Amino acid sequence: MKFLQLFILFFILNFTLNAEPWINTGDLYVKNDIQLLADNNLLKIPVNHWPLNWSDVAQDLTQINPVNLPQNLLMSYQRVMFYFNQAKQKHQPTKIRIAIANKTPKFQYFGSKQREKIELSTASNFIQGNFSANIAIQQVQSPRDGKTFRLDNSYIAYKLGNWNIVGGAVPMWWGPGLDSALLMSNNARPVLGVGINRQNALAFENKWLRWIGPWSFTSFWGELSKNRAIPNTKLWSSRLSFRPINSLEVGFSRSTMWAGKNRPSGVSDFLKIVIPNESANDDSRSLENVNDLASFDLRWHGQFLNHPISVNYQMGFEDYASIIPSKRSYLLGFDTDIFDENSFYKLFIEASATYLNTCECIYEHHIYKSGYTYRDQIIGSTFGKNAQTISVGIIAQPNNDTYWQSRFSYIEQNLDNKHATFNELNSDNYAEIYQLYSSYRFVLLDSRWELGLTIRNSKNTLKSTNDAEISLSWEYKIGK
Repeated sequence: MKFLQLFILFFILNFTLNAEPWINTGDLYVKNDIQLLADNNLLKIPVNHWPLNWSDVAQDLTQINPVNLPQNLLMSYQRVMFYFNQAKQKHQPTKIRIAIANKTPKFQYFGSKQREKIELSTASNFIQGNFSANIAIQQVQSPRDGKTFRLDNSYIAYKLGNWNIVGGAVPMWWGPGLDSALLMSNNARPVLGVGINRQNALAFENKWLRWIGPWSFTSFWGELSKNRAIPNTKLWSSRLSFRPINSLEVGFSRSTMWAGKNRPSGVSDFLKIVIPNESANDDSRSLENVNDLASFDLRWHGQFLNHPISVNYQMGFEDYASIIPSKRSYLLGFDTDIFDENSFYKLFIEASATYLNTCECIYEHHIYKSGYTYRDQIIGSTFGKNAQTISVGIIAQPNNDTYWQSRFSYIEQNLDNKHATFNELNSDNYAEIYQLYSSYRFVLLDSRWELGLTIRNSKNTLKSTNDAEISLSWEYKIGK
């Protein structure tokens, strides 16, 4: 009934809805086009933090003269420009989406929209003066966290100078990876909270800071769920990204779990953790002890034998006890672009590791025992803790509104139990997974459809199994 009431409300509001302030994490192909334009210095802003403000993209996009573009870049420019023109329309359509699958999807990549077996969702947004908002509601069946009614991706924002103040549940992805992101990804549902982000990535005018180039900053304060070892734990996450030279983008991210039931949670307590304190990250149970995580990432684009090539790197670290980062996790990727007439293909290989043979400690903490999770899902890596992965994939964007992607992955999970004896086995058994994931997106009957197929072979200490995930989604815009 609640879903139906809000659904009807959308039709009433639809006559006043207009414009969309940013690009969310739900479209891999838009990310692909934007990354291509950035790699070729047509977009000069940092682009490895999502959501990405449309106004930030537009300040460079509108400076491009398409007449001077080669055909391989013109197609991406036209697609991004099309989405930008849609986003700034005075009257935005209401979106309806139905998604079904034979089982709950196991992994969430950049652009993944479906979390549960059956989902019915709708969303509308508006801008009025300096205010913007998005009302997004989902009704799902048999959810992992027991929440069948959701407001994920709903928010209200206010523009103050060159800053946006945002309240809501906004999905975020921090880093250059396509498979995974070590600190902030869409693996878990978005955390409800408030945040601030820089709207336009303008460079410093000061001569001592000008070398940083265009820079972006976002900071977020939220509260995790009650069903944890320490209920109502607070989460503070921030990211700074900048482009000191055209071919390089650098990012620094940090997340801190603090406060919660029976732990300090005042303003003065928060100010103590703004600057990381080594003494607050030791093995004691001091009330000042917090769970600190951070990451450093970069993306470099260049040429090899007159062919474009890019390198992605991310290192995560947490709860350091010295100036040298400890408990490190890694992500490394390479990609290249191939063009065939009006078609654009990205080939990539990406590897990640969230496993240390010295401890079971990545995303874990001796006080915040529920770990770096929200509703039992890791907030960081797609593949969770104690995992190593490598993926090889292709993202294809022919010039016919029909897009597809495919990736083959080798995944090892629960590596800390790889050599466990039979008597030591538990629900977190070591697993070796070979997986082929593909999706195909097309337009039919004035609607957007997407068909997904995952074929997986999993082996653990006890058995070997084969399974498949099949999904189909339908999306339609009302009032377009």
